[in-house]
Amino acid sequence: MTQLERTNVAFLTDASSTELLDGLNDQAKRVSLVKVVNLLLLIAVGIGIWSYAQSPSGNFPVAAAASIFACYLLLLLGAYYADLSRLQTVLMFDVTARFQAAYQNLLATFEVAGNCTEIKCIRAEGRVTADERKYHAGASSELEWKSGQIQLQLPSRIQSNVTPACLATDRDNYYFFPDRVLIKSDDGFGSVSFDALQLKSDLERVIVRRAPADAKIVGRTWRYVNKSGGPDKRFSDNPELPIVEYSSLRISNQHGLNELLYFSQSSAADHLKNALERFRKDIADLQKEIHSQEVSAKRQATVAAKAKDVTPEQETPLSITEQIYLGVGEASYGPYDRATIEEWLRTKQLDENMLFWNEQRQEWLPVTQFQ
Repeated sequence: MTQLERTNVAFLTDASSTELLDGLNDQAKRVSLVKVVNLLLLIAVGIGIWSYAQSPSGNFPVAAAASIFACYLLLLLGAYYADLSRLQTVLMFDVTARFQAAYQNLLATFEVAGNCTEIKCIRAEGRVTADERKYHAGASSELEWKSGQIQLQLPSRIQSNVTPACLATDRDNYYFFPDRVLIKSDDGFGSVSFDALQLKSDLERVIVRRAPADAKIVGRTWRYVNKSGGPDKRFSDNPELPIVEYSSLRISNQHGLNELLYFSQSSAADHLKNALERFRKDIADLQKEIHSQEVSAKRQATVAAKAKDVTPEQETPLSITEQIYLGVGEASYGPYDRATIEEWLRTKQLDENMLFWNEQRQEWLPVTQFQ
């Protein structure tokens, strides 16, 4: 059997997550003060029992026990609130309605995939030689897998205004937040951006002892087969086995992430892959839109600032035909001369959505039509 190669989760870091991961991994190393207080209580109880057993009077110290318990409650309360600041990370997301709709569609697809009767995480694969296939139901390879599950939940010690989809495997937990995939394992936290994910879905035929309730059975075979593919009658204990069609999804990246999942529903992997790719495209489109708005706002601010800085003493008298005005929304600026407008266009300081007008024009025209 060949183990699926993967990297240490702590080495999976995208540039935008370095500070967050450093904080999470630092907090993961801290000891909970609540646990310390509970340990102190156990020690105090042990000492109290030993002292009571050694006491010649045999009287139970009720007052001392009550005082110790009261101190314990005070310490426990203080430790709890201290842990909230020491061990908790808050992730808040300011999402627009459009982004929220895209993210909810992704979560809905994860929930549907999570309803599969079986989700298997492939851990190793081995080839079966031709001579051994008769003992392996005629299969050409064998798999080692572990059970996984999908549900909506936050990582421990993290609070947020969103609840991400969590893909829980036997080794790692993958949390699909709106801006990144946060990975938690025994090694610590890692992170992968949606852009870096490499996704591949496929259909696989697997011989199982019992077919999952929602799986598609595509054939039958026997535990021991003869050369023609029929049941080997030399074996009395030779049950018929179903051949089931699983859908597979491989999630990887160039830095060593490598997770192979099998879903009992034959359409689940493809739907999940399409949903992740669609969400990735939605993120890219929204980022471009936000960047365009920011550039437009900067250009508008530049024009407004230049218009504000020009005083009557600095203005050079322009003829009526040379007086050019710029319009941005409800506001207008100017007048400017032709050379100034041409220079701003050449250096791309004007937004393409701006308008211009002068006495020769009957209406405002896009600045891209300026000649």
